[in-house]
Amino acid sequence: MEESMQLLCTPPASDPLAHLEQAHRRLLPVQDIFASWQHDGASARSQALVLRERLLGPATLSSASLRLLYDICSQFVDDLPERIYWHAPTLSASETQAVLPPHVLVQKTVSVEMAGRLFLWTGVGEYEHTLDQRRVVASALGLPRRAAKQCSTNPATCRPEQEFAMLPGMVSPFLPLLHPTRLVAVVQAPWPMPLLLVGSSFHLRICCQLKLHKQRSIRGGI
Repeated sequence: MEESMQLLCTPPASDPLAHLEQAHRRLLPVQDIFASWQHDGASARSQALVLRERLLGPATLSSASLRLLYDICSQFVDDLPERIYWHAPTLSASETQAVLPPHVLVQKTVSVEMAGRLFLWTGVGEYEHTLDQRRVVASALGLPRRAAKQCSTNPATCRPEQEFAMLPGMVSPFLPLLHPTRLVAVVQAPWPMPLLLVGSSFHLRICCQLKLHKQRSIRGGI
């Protein structure tokens, strides 16, 4: 399967994230860490990533998650470090879509609550999950049929920093490893096009551009 991906970064944002941006500027760039791993032929525990996690907290992925993502992405591209560059700051899927290249669709992820259960629902483009899709998920998890109608998107009971260890506006399916959460499943909705490019955010400043093939079913897991 042909694969293509590209990493995108945003420049420093204004308050209240200014202190995080200042801390980020003092850290070793992720692309330099990736380049070191590429030179060595394998990823390894990085004190620079551990420091990054400690200073930025929920404004970045954990060091373990970034290492895992490198291991996955580097299987498909040979120049991963060179695919990182700056773009305008974004705090929502629609804002990210606006700064992505015209041929790239954003990966949109929202939290959904059904029958007291918390989900992450992720899909391609500015999609909205449908009643039929929610019924599929409810049935798979043994929830009552009415739960598909009585649901809430981005519910007030869900605080991203607590549930996902991520800042509001950067919720993604790339969750911190072993983080305690009420989340019961990550639902990946189907995309309609047979082949497309997707910009998938996994950091306040980074997206991963992937070439995907058509998927015909809703999948979930945690």
